[in-house]
Amino acid sequence: MSRYTLLFTLFFLSNCGQKQSINRLSPKTSQDHCVEYAKMALQHRAVFGKDGIKIDDDLVNCSLVDWRILDSANNDDLAYSGVGYLDYDGCTASLIKTSGNDNRPAYLVTNGHCAINPPDPSKVIYKDQDALDIEANVSFFYYKKRIQAGTTLKFATDKVVFYSMLNTDIALIRLKSTNFQELTAKGVKSYELAARAASGTPIYNIAVPQSGVTDINLKIASCFLGDSVSLEEGDFSFNDSFRFTQCSIVGGSSGSPIFAKESNKIIGLVNTTANDADLYKDDCSLNKPCEVAADGSKKTSLGINYGQFIDLIAGCFNSEGFYDYKQTDCKITKKYPS
Repeated sequence: MSRYTLLFTLFFLSNCGQKQSINRLSPKTSQDHCVEYAKMALQHRAVFGKDGIKIDDDLVNCSLVDWRILDSANNDDLAYSGVGYLDYDGCTASLIKTSGNDNRPAYLVTNGHCAINPPDPSKVIYKDQDALDIEANVSFFYYKKRIQAGTTLKFATDKVVFYSMLNTDIALIRLKSTNFQELTAKGVKSYELAARAASGTPIYNIAVPQSGVTDINLKIASCFLGDSVSLEEGDFSFNDSFRFTQCSIVGGSSGSPIFAKESNKIIGLVNTTANDADLYKDDCSLNKPCEVAADGSKKTSLGINYGQFIDLIAGCFNSEGFYDYKQTDCKITKKYPS
């Protein structure tokens, strides 16, 4: 592994290989131990209490954190069986709902930095001939009881058919040796991609938080969509970002879907935050993104999480359910003209 790759394992919100060591921690129920556990793992987190106030990242395992573990015994919670754990870089990914041919491929959406390592800030992939192999697995039904029973459903990935970290952070991944119809027959849910919503819209996030977390599984957190902003983080620029606060996110939340509460459609993906462990860094550094104002001034806003709108690829599927960047409603070639 190169020096750059080692550096990038600390970037953004992906857990990047820490899951195994975290799982070896002996479970304890006393809240006295929640700080002890958190200090043993990477601190890529922005954690909020149930009162909506930012709390110390070290409290990630305390009961006061404002998220809820999803339960496979709850029919409402089963609606999120198609949000899965992507083991390529310890991220979260979601099955996209398409329509058309029964044999149409199954596609995942996640962050670009979850699909190619090390990420390239100038690389854009959207043409068929440029698609890249990705050797990974996604595990659906990632609920606590299903994990304990060994009954999650695991599927191999095939190709990264869309990737960009140039002014966004999105990847579209095609699965291997299974199609959309087969997944839905097994009870895996899928989700529509939607147009961007207005600031103040009630939203919720479904993710598999991992860094510092002793109970790794699907969790839900609710909050509100904030303003649209442009971000700079290290060598990366994201001019299609949005703020959101009060939804707790930690390493492993990268690529996780943000749903509009009214429509239950995906409007964006979690991608970065400024976490407590990197407060000593200069603004605009890795793990300490800054907002770029219209006048060019830059400032890191602490306690703010950021996501990427997803409408860029929402219209990029044809009537048969296949990814097709040439579709009239697909915005890819408008953003990245050849």
